[in-house]
Amino acid sequence: MHKLALSLALLTATSVAAAHAQQPTPPTGNWLAMDSLVQELALTPEQQKAVAGPYAKINAVMKEAAEKRAAMRQGMGGGPPSPEAREQFMAMREQFTAMQQTIDEQYGAIQKLLTEPQRAKLDVLPKPSVAMQRGRRPPRD
Repeated sequence: MHKLALSLALLTATSVAAAHAQQPTPPTGNWLAMDSLVQELALTPEQQKAVAGPYAKINAVMKEAAEKRAAMRQGMGGGPPSPEAREQFMAMREQFTAMQQTIDEQYGAIQKLLTEPQRAKLDVLPKPSVAMQRGRRPPRD
């Protein structure tokens, strides 16, 4: 009986892991996988070609931001940040703001290539974002 329960538990865990592994996820630093975008918006072959340029630019910026974020995390040590680290962080925030503007422009270019129903579908998908968001803290008493 114990062996049967153990076997069922292992089988269930394996099935869940296999199902999770089948879900496509975009590589780190990507907005959405192009296949997902094509499928979700039902892009025509002509639209796919037209969207490819802005899509590639969005993902290039997203990848650059992910690399910068990873490098910053590696440089962080324990304890409060030094004044130099704070300056670097503020400079990076400015860079990320400029990156977000580039992404917003390319996102707008993609929107212009879509039909109205496709734009409505795009609005439901997660928007590409690189902005470093500060966590909101509850007010101190």
